[in-house]
Amino acid sequence: MSIEDTIGSQDDTPACVVCGKNVQGDRGFAKINHGGVMVNLCCPHCMETFEKDSGPHMARLAKVEQYRALKQPGN
Repeated sequence: MSIEDTIGSQDDTPACVVCGKNVQGDRGFAKINHGGVMVNLCCPHCMETFEKDSGPHMARLAKVEQYRALKQPGN
């Protein structure tokens, strides 16, 4: 797993699924439901990029969630 694959996973800060920018508070542009998964996006450009091909971004998000689960005590 590369550092890019773990964007937003270090401190569980909400991050844009496309570019990794912090979207905590009012910094986010949109939060959308993509197949039952809530996805944060920081700007119209990232939303357009995500809508063109969500696959790589959802794969990165899955890796981040996996990494977060491994960080939990007892794992």
